[in-house]
Amino acid sequence: MTLLAVLLGIYFVYNLAVLGVWAGSVPSDPPFLALVMGPILWVAAIVTTGVTTYAAYRFLPKESARTGPGASADGGANVTVGRSLGRKIVWVTSREAGIIAAFSGITFAWNALGLIIVVFPPGSWSITGIMPQIVGMGTGPIGLFIAHFLGGLLWYDFPWGTFNFMLSSTFLVTIAYYFYHDVVWRWKYPILFAQTFLLHQYDVFTWALWASNFAKLAPTGFVVPSTLVFIGPWSLLNTVPLVIIVALLDRYAPGFLRPTWLDRYTTK
Repeated sequence: MTLLAVLLGIYFVYNLAVLGVWAGSVPSDPPFLALVMGPILWVAAIVTTGVTTYAAYRFLPKESARTGPGASADGGANVTVGRSLGRKIVWVTSREAGIIAAFSGITFAWNALGLIIVVFPPGSWSITGIMPQIVGMGTGPIGLFIAHFLGGLLWYDFPWGTFNFMLSSTFLVTIAYYFYHDVVWRWKYPILFAQTFLLHQYDVFTWALWASNFAKLAPTGFVVPSTLVFIGPWSLLNTVPLVIIVALLDRYAPGFLRPTWLDRYTTK
């Protein structure tokens, strides 16, 4: 519970700070529109994520019994990089290292080839938000951080846009997925779709805040129009491929995205 509190605390502190510092600088007509696009959408996203995750963990049928705590459930050799209070902590396992390397490499290559689609300058779309989330779902927050860093090295708004994406959209799903990864597919994929869609849509607003207030890529009046342009279609471009990839991995590589990070970090 302490670890979860710390992780969720990081998420809430970041987003409250961003919304508190910059959201008031956003002009819109009517003014209520900026509130809906930003803080209200964020609240809707975290409430939806919390309720669906809790319901899935407590009440929905599971595919199979959990594998149990400990690093041994992760399969393969473990990479031990730290100790705490006399007990060994496995930060990254061999399976997780493979996931991080594979999906980060795909993202890096995508950006290196310039396959970024400009939609509403300077707003654009690439797989830079899809692949790190898949990594995070299968490996936990450490893998998510590494994947966003490595995959986003050649992204045009690195590092601020990359880490905003992590903390505004993919970070919360990474934590939540641990609690419903073994829910039967007819429930798991709609839950994953809803969480990802709302949080990625909220990221449009926070990214535009960074782009206009910090990077000076556009005036502050850009925030609400860009969010309206990207609402729906942009999130679908992220959410639909992500859910399809997760479904394919579940079907043809069962256990590949099995998160064990919370078991390892909290088990003596």
